[in-house]
Amino acid sequence: MQVNNDIFENLTPATTTTAHVDSVSTSSIIERPSKTTKANVQYVRLSDDEHATLLAYIAALNMMRTDKSNPSVYIKINLILDMNSGIWGSELRKFSTLREVLEGVTAKLAKRHKYVLGRKGEDLSVKQLTAINLIVEALDATPIAIPAK
Repeated sequence: MQVNNDIFENLTPATTTTAHVDSVSTSSIIERPSKTTKANVQYVRLSDDEHATLLAYIAALNMMRTDKSNPSVYIKINLILDMNSGIWGSELRKFSTLREVLEGVTAKLAKRHKYVLGRKGEDLSVKQLTAINLIVEALDATPIAIPAK
């Protein structure tokens, strides 16, 4: 019996690859499998400009929530951060406050990005970015747009 070896020579390459990129020009939604549930989780890969804006917002929020030199801002930001975010925290086993979401996002932004070379900070879930936008809007700043799927 003779084996047909032609089938191995005419293989077409895979249509999708996991490539690293240096920059992101437009924001997009990315779906990844959840670590805890069966449903996929939607993440936002922000453009370079929006990612820089997010980093600036997070740095400012973290500074304002601990800086007592301006009591009215300190009280306002801490009242906002004590509100319920509506996000179930799987590690906390309860619904997270906006403060806990901010702390989680701060930790995510301290890590290096897996797919965008040179970027500091991982992709945020749509729910996390929505919660950060709630804080930003409550402080009368411009929220970061979440791209349509």
